[in-house]
Amino acid sequence: MKKLFLIFISLIGINAFSQIGVNVFDPNPTVFDNPITNENELITMLGKAQDLLTSYSWAIMVAEIASDNARKGGDSELDFIALKTIEDFQHTSANLVTQDIWNFLFAGYNRASFAYEKGRIIPNISPNYLAEALFLKAFYSYNLIEWFGHHPQIMEYDDDNNPFLSNSSIYERENLLYGILSFLDEGISITTNHGVSSSGRTVIDKNTMLAFKAKTYMKLEQYYEVNSVTNQIINSGQYSLESNYQNIFNYRTSSSIFDIDCTDNLTATWDCLLCSQGNVMSGFIGIRIYEGPEFKSGYGFNIPTQESYNSFDSGDIRREISILDISDWSLQNPTVFFIEGYNHSGYFNKKYLPRQGGMELPFVELTYGNDLKFIRYAEILLLCSESSLRIGNNNEAAVYLNQVRNRAGLSSISSIDINMDHIIEERRSEFMGEGKRLFDLIHFEIASEILPNYDNGKNEVFPIPQSFIDLANTNEDIITQNPGYATTSLSVNDINKSTFIVFPNPASNFLNVSLSQTFNSPKLELYDVQGRKVFSALLKQSDLLDVSNLKSGIYLYILKDGKEFKFTGKIIKQ
Repeated sequence: MKKLFLIFISLIGINAFSQIGVNVFDPNPTVFDNPITNENELITMLGKAQDLLTSYSWAIMVAEIASDNARKGGDSELDFIALKTIEDFQHTSANLVTQDIWNFLFAGYNRASFAYEKGRIIPNISPNYLAEALFLKAFYSYNLIEWFGHHPQIMEYDDDNNPFLSNSSIYERENLLYGILSFLDEGISITTNHGVSSSGRTVIDKNTMLAFKAKTYMKLEQYYEVNSVTNQIINSGQYSLESNYQNIFNYRTSSSIFDIDCTDNLTATWDCLLCSQGNVMSGFIGIRIYEGPEFKSGYGFNIPTQESYNSFDSGDIRREISILDISDWSLQNPTVFFIEGYNHSGYFNKKYLPRQGGMELPFVELTYGNDLKFIRYAEILLLCSESSLRIGNNNEAAVYLNQVRNRAGLSSISSIDINMDHIIEERRSEFMGEGKRLFDLIHFEIASEILPNYDNGKNEVFPIPQSFIDLANTNEDIITQNPGYATTSLSVNDINKSTFIVFPNPASNFLNVSLSQTFNSPKLELYDVQGRKVFSALLKQSDLLDVSNLKSGIYLYILKDGKEFKFTGKIIKQ
């Protein structure tokens, strides 16, 4: 069970809450205990801000499952049920998966903001480190907006390292995006060299910042600016399409604009899945109980669909590199053994499957070195193609689209025939399994046509975690919930059905269950955030259940009537 570092509001100002108890998931809440008074201390903080980049592997998996590219997978429907609710667009503001995504993104934004605010007052500080802080601040802000629509801004810090937050609402999205542009512009203006990195891992340079400017302008629908910035990157001559598509996912190539480098220096654990400098996703999407060459076993989540496999054009070399057909693989390698999991389609996300080799570390199944390809040169070409098409330059649109298509072994599209469907289809094929498809469907305003249960006006963004809202809004309305998502705060009396009562909530050592109607062999089961069953008990009409052995945290309960599911809900174990 992952530890949630939940704290309390510090009453130090009307818009302030204490960093020591920031309501974000932070694997190391003491990172703000030390001052930043010199360059070495700034470098340390920047490294800690970069550490959270690798957690985006988790978001990639979630985004794929929420799209039409993949299904949840796992062992059963109940295995990691929070992912199932996301797949079905039934998630709420209490969903622990989206809460994790918010937490590491906001924690990263906080760390980067702190590094910049404290670093810029250090005499004679290298501007490259400030540029790195500005980029990281832009990265985390951009992704908070992409996933959640908006977020509070950190305006400044007091002498005790406590941040002051601005009010945030759904109407401030545009201002936040312009804020990102200002971070990037300042970073570009002060960077003195290429390859800025305090940690020696993830490399950031001017073109990295320009690429994020292009993506930000696209969100603002400023297509001429997108076109100008992407052409600047293209004309730099610094990048090219890697001729061997497979090589992109093996190592850094000439097509890499922003890779998130994953290492095995710091491993995740089951108590803290995102406490890692490695790729956590790879272990989760791996083939279940696998034996054979090249790959390692995993937990069988994020299963590509038959439709996504069929979506590639005939002759597209990217299909076999993006998606592993386990039947074909087994025919080529007769010693292969594996177990079919839930939603088994016969396919796996080959780009990020765990590979054999590397160090055997504790919880190695949670920590792999598969780097995350966040921005590749192909995306710049496709952004340029889309913006060209939107401003009426079909010739340029076709040129850059065809560069990507031709590398994949596909024929060219003429400037007369090119349309937005070609851009949409090409982005799906090029970035299959890389977590972009959901946001593309939203961007092109076709999500409701393709995704079952998707609601326009609601599912364009995910809900802000209610736990964050509750704490941040102690003194005034710092942040508002996104439209369509009801308040789901857990309280003492929130589990109260017409036919049964479960109390108290939160619970300490004992849980009371009272049934007001006759059930057939009633049973109560508790599942942790990973979908593992941790408690089961047959019930009487009224029962007192001992839960003292459970760790503190949030649990899903399921009340069964015989073998049928009747009710589900959440409890907090103190």
